[in-house]
Amino acid sequence: MTFVRAVASAALLSSDKDGEALNATRALARLLGKNGLDTAKVIEAGLRVGAGGLMDKPRQKTAPEPMSPLRPHHLSARMTLAYGDNLTNWERNFLSDICELSRLSPKQQERLNLIAAKVERDRR
Repeated sequence: MTFVRAVASAALLSSDKDGEALNATRALARLLGKNGLDTAKVIEAGLRVGAGGLMDKPRQKTAPEPMSPLRPHHLSARMTLAYGDNLTNWERNFLSDICELSRLSPKQQERLNLIAAKVERDRR
């Protein structure tokens, strides 16, 4: 699986065009399946790693605060964190920090793309 292709497909998941989002979902599922990965397990791993371990927090008895919608960079950053065994501390902190942002600057997006490409190269 090319990590870059997976991230590109993931970026289209939040498209406002239903057909584009559906095609991206199916393409991502195919890429993961070809590599023996389960979509639900990848998402769960991303939630455990990103945003302070959302899956590890105990369930609240009161109504939880509504989550802001996930942006393409959230999934890209979480997948990069999940598969980035050789990331520096700075890169891990950067990826964790951008998971909290609703939008990225062009420079932040470029840095995310460079880190994702590094992880892709390391996985080969």
